[in-house]
Amino acid sequence: MLLLQPGIGLVDLIDGADLIQRQSDDAGLLGQCLENVTDDLGAGFVHEPSAANGNMDGGFAWLDMDGDGDDDLLCVSGALSHRLMRWDGWAFHDVTAGSGLPPAAKTFGVIAGDYDDDGLPDVYLLNNGPNQLLHNEGNGVFTDVTAALGVAGPAEMSTAGAWADFDRDGDLDLYVGNYIQGGDFPFKEGWPNRLWVNTGTPEAPVFVDMAPELGVDDVGVFEVDDLLGRLLLVTHGSGFDPADGRRSSGR
Repeated sequence: MLLLQPGIGLVDLIDGADLIQRQSDDAGLLGQCLENVTDDLGAGFVHEPSAANGNMDGGFAWLDMDGDGDDDLLCVSGALSHRLMRWDGWAFHDVTAGSGLPPAAKTFGVIAGDYDDDGLPDVYLLNNGPNQLLHNEGNGVFTDVTAALGVAGPAEMSTAGAWADFDRDGDLDLYVGNYIQGGDFPFKEGWPNRLWVNTGTPEAPVFVDMAPELGVDDVGVFEVDDLLGRLLLVTHGSGFDPADGRRSSGR
């Protein structure tokens, strides 16, 4: 569980409404238990999964979207629409309308990071298809800067990501983990992962995918052999077969 502020956190339920829960002083383990206050705080959100994603999508991010010192909440959905909720200290308010958030695009998740170092968190949507980078303008509005900064990637299935200053040059870089792209059964080839390194500055970012050069693209093959009960994971043309403990080359 991820804390929003002391005593408040979030539980994300599959195919159901999300729950905001807070610590209670009622009797329970060590004298404490959890109380469902989703409706009381106005934070209800029903995730609508996308069949194209195998119903595995949807996610959320805490972010102080307006710089007032309180964490706000962005919930993303595989289908239908995302929801942006601002926390005013007492309750959440739906501020999705007019925020510039795009429609749901088979979205697997979202990560927040201040890539331009202006003090406001920006958001990166991880999609089954081109991803989207939204710049936080600071007035409750997000602007799509994906094309301008070239961080959409091809039409891959992105399921995870992280912002980090990997090269310690003072600005955030972006790592995107991709899932399988298909292939002849029982083989499922993986999309390459992406490491978008900011080779510019926070004020004038220039993102370059350096994953292949640095050896972190992790292109692989996933094989399931039901007859032999064997699982083979192949990465960069070599793999490990737990059935006999030997490394193998290729598929």
